Amino acid sequence: MEPDAIDWTEKIDKVATRISNMGLETPAIIFLEAHRPLTFFANQGLIFLAPILYPLFGGKTEEAAKFFEERDNVEKLIRRIEEKAREREQNERAARQLRRAARQARRQARRGS
Repeated sequence: MEPDAIDWTEKIDKVATRISNMGLETPAIIFLEAHRPLTFFANQGLIFLAPILYPLFGGKTEEAAKFFEERDNVEKLIRRIEEKAREREQNERAARQLRRAARQARRQARRGS
């Protein structure tokens, strides 16, 4: 690993969690998949526009440019979003099953009393 290299795992997880919490997994994945071939241009564009965008976004434009330097980062982000979507679906399914079981228990309690 280069001395300047960044471990993106934590940031990828944070972005994926935020996308999942908003329920935007599908649009985010479609957007990232469609624009994956353009990551090099995104990197170069952010580097070029950094002085203009700095007052609006601070150092985040430089960070985003570094993210797009490695093509694998977009793939890692897509995979993490997919994992978060599966986790959210499982949690929602478990919550529905609990609600269903509670409703059935209340119905049985009413019938039994």
